[in-house]
Amino acid sequence: MIEEKKNLKNKYQVVPLLISLSILLVITSSIVGISLDDGGKLYLYTTIRGSEVEIYGGAGIYRYDDYTKAVTMRGFDWANLFVCVPLFVTGWFLHRKNSLKGIFLLLGNFLYLAYSYLIGVMGNAYNGLYLVWTLMYSVGIFGLIFLLREGRLGDLITNIKKDFPVRSLAVYMFSMGILLPTLYLMEIINGWSLSVAPVSLSHYTTLELAGLEIGLMVPLHFIGGILLLLRNRTGYIISITLVCTTLIMFISLTSAQVIMYLEYSQDFIIEIVRMGFFALVGLVFTVLSLRKISEKCLY
Repeated sequence: MIEEKKNLKNKYQVVPLLISLSILLVITSSIVGISLDDGGKLYLYTTIRGSEVEIYGGAGIYRYDDYTKAVTMRGFDWANLFVCVPLFVTGWFLHRKNSLKGIFLLLGNFLYLAYSYLIGVMGNAYNGLYLVWTLMYSVGIFGLIFLLREGRLGDLITNIKKDFPVRSLAVYMFSMGILLPTLYLMEIINGWSLSVAPVSLSHYTTLELAGLEIGLMVPLHFIGGILLLLRNRTGYIISITLVCTTLIMFISLTSAQVIMYLEYSQDFIIEIVRMGFFALVGLVFTVLSLRKISEKCLY
């Protein structure tokens, strides 16, 4: 028995290390981004394709990004401190108690880091946080791998309550799978028809976000939804993890829209409401999903 407990402890010691590192990196990145930001100094820049874009400017981390992406990252910085970090701490606390709810909170956070900061490393203009962001997406990926390797989700089906919102969550998954690529596909198709670059390309070299959305997130949402309807364990894992991740994403995007409205006096009210609505829906499904998971039969 003592030997079994020792092996179990050794098996689980990697995840707490990755959680600690994630929290440290998130706090560091956010504080640096926030503290060095000076509000920017917008100026027009002519791209290699001949179009003009507004660059954020100033002396902060995001000075070489266009102002939309720069302010979006500022929204992520604030959401990281007040949403991502508390969820990591909560997930860590519950994980120590062998809680399935804690595991899903951690999975959602790790996926958020892996996805968001892989986009940052690939798509943002090079900045002083490049290595930090690289570590963040790397830790996110390995956090997902080692957390899933723990094997605690093996008996997940026995812990799913009968009134779990399978159909409504599947509808949400399919809806997000349709919604996520729509804007980018319209831009790309319109660009093809007019022989111009998509508007959101700005001064960057490629649509990294569109590529990851269409090539990764869209298939995951559809696969998760289909497997969820089949009551497959993998479907539950994918769906609940994605819901937790999109909750943080939409809170971050809502924060960015609020900053745009307050600092640039532009009409972003509709976008605030839209992103806020998606964040609220994500919160509802996150709470509902986690509440419908019992903690019986956990070791």
